[in-house]
Amino acid sequence: TPLLELADGCTLDRAVDRQVAIARQLIAAGADVHAVDQLKQNALSLAAADCPIEIVRMLVTAGTSPTAVSTINTTPLFAAINANRVDVIDVLLDAGVDPKKEPYNVGKFSAGNKPVQDALKRANMPADSIHGDKGAEQRHVVLQAFTRGKTRFLVATDVAARGIDVEGISH
Repeated sequence: TPLLELADGCTLDRAVDRQVAIARQLIAAGADVHAVDQLKQNALSLAAADCPIEIVRMLVTAGTSPTAVSTINTTPLFAAINANRVDVIDVLLDAGVDPKKEPYNVGKFSAGNKPVQDALKRANMPADSIHGDKGAEQRHVVLQAFTRGKTRFLVATDVAARGIDVEGISH
């Protein structure tokens, strides 16, 4: 559908006003906000990483499911976390997304710049981070808290996430 195509092709670096105008026209014309692609990703899942925040807000307001899970186990929140889109995370949390019901998410961020972790903590979601700037003992404490359920969200750099093996979590 045109709305899925737009969401899949969004960029944050060019023609933002045009993308927003097209999304507004499509939604006003009755575009199917519940449509999914071959992987069962809805427009919000596709938009969460690369679309302007205005489009994300429009999709949420129009009724696109903020909790839809695709066949590859991605959700809008998963996409936003992996793209380090704190603005989208905030919109999704405001829309009622409960990170406690989300799959395990590994967000990419640079050590010392932890916006994803901070956004989850602002929403009263127990989150901690693991990255190369933490010492071995600190990383061990964080992983123990996560595996025991004291920390529900673990945000990690892609390098730090390699080799993390927690029973019952597939990704």
